[in-house]
Amino acid sequence: MEFSESVGSSSLLPNITGSMECCFFFRSRGSKQIFPAQFLLLLRNHQQRTITIREGYRTWTISILETWFGEGWQDFCENNIIHEDDTMFLRHSGNLVFDVLHYSATKMHGYLPWSHPLPSLLDAPEHVIAKKCSVRE
Repeated sequence: MEFSESVGSSSLLPNITGSMECCFFFRSRGSKQIFPAQFLLLLRNHQQRTITIREGYRTWTISILETWFGEGWQDFCENNIIHEDDTMFLRHSGNLVFDVLHYSATKMHGYLPWSHPLPSLLDAPEHVIAKKCSVRE
């Protein structure tokens, strides 16, 4: 699945620790995405052709081809049940490592088994568990 950019990023100014924190939104569109200008600038500044995406306790290395995600992206989408019109929020954590939040087209955050603690699910009412664990087909 390929994604297109829907919103740019926050400022690329270094924070107090000297790292550059920024965030990007991507939305699935079914054709090659166009990266936000600041995202391309960040990639050029690092002079790398790969990024790392983290979701929960798992990571994926994604290659960058021109202005779209290459090898590794399809695996990431399949592993995280990402569909057409879903939105991804990427937060740069430094060294081209991005933490990701996945929102379905219905704007619900997709909780994955490894990112939600089991004890809190056991204590939650059944209707809350169903909402948190629902996966679109």
